[in-house]
Amino acid sequence: MQRIILIAIAAVMTSLGTAFADVQLNAAVVPLNRSVNEGGTVTFFSTVINSGDQVATNCRVEADPENRLGSDMDYQRTDAVNQPVGTVNTPFSIPAGGSQSLVLAIRPQATVSVALTELYVMTWRCDESEVRSRFGLSTPFIRLSATGNPTEDVIMTLVTLSADGVMRMVDNGRRGVAAGSATNIGDPGPVNFWPSYPGYYGSYFSRDAHLRSLTICFTDPSGQCLSPA
Repeated sequence: MQRIILIAIAAVMTSLGTAFADVQLNAAVVPLNRSVNEGGTVTFFSTVINSGDQVATNCRVEADPENRLGSDMDYQRTDAVNQPVGTVNTPFSIPAGGSQSLVLAIRPQATVSVALTELYVMTWRCDESEVRSRFGLSTPFIRLSATGNPTEDVIMTLVTLSADGVMRMVDNGRRGVAAGSATNIGDPGPVNFWPSYPGYYGSYFSRDAHLRSLTICFTDPSGQCLSPA
């Protein structure tokens, strides 16, 4: 009987030892590309999610000092309709399972051509955890270009049926659809643009290689194709 009791106590202690609370951060940012005159300011919206079971404290957004475009950046919390609240560059807390939306303002301090957009590296950091932007899958990153003259500033918007940016195709051979638009909020001159598909093969999560085909057509405001795909 004594041996059985000891084993039961050890099992309980082991299970309690693995139940420590933690903070798990994920971040997203939109749009991914902006162009601006040198010395001008561009803004982005960002959301930080704490999927852990502990409050994330003293959270803030920091620009990498090694950014070629400089590290002059401000952040501020926003409400449910993306209106700024609170004060600029003030750390905040994120409850367990909660999130915080932000507006980021970046002022490039150097000139980089539109053809050579720079990756602007940031870190969403709390005292307990952090997530850093980099070019890669499922990581938040921003590309910036800064010129000495007025330039186009094209923002791309993509909408899926599920309204979460994910195109879901349950079965092999299924087709999915998404609608996109491009808006130039920069220089009023005409902008020529065209959608393209790089033709990636394979999956980042699997060794199985599959071809993902994509067809694109220009549409009218109702979503009807104006020309063959």
